[in-house]
Amino acid sequence: METITLNDGTLLNGRGNLDYGQLFLYVKKLAVREGIALFNDPEKTSRIVLNSYGAETVYEGYTEITAINKIGENFNVVLAKAEGE
Repeated sequence: METITLNDGTLLNGRGNLDYGQLFLYVKKLAVREGIALFNDPEKTSRIVLNSYGAETVYEGYTEITAINKIGENFNVVLAKAEGE
């Protein structure tokens, strides 16, 4: 199972990867309105844990949204570190 855990403990079904210094997150069955509310909150995104079948990777400081899209039922967001971090 692949999950994304936000800093406040919010658990989402999805996966992610770091590429070109940006964090790409792919969340299953998440509405755009809910996704924007979650990922536009720097407190929630200041620490993100990706769990891929038991292997955990922690990302910190990715608090700025650089892209959002919705494909079917999936919400996709790209986060970058805030300037100065």
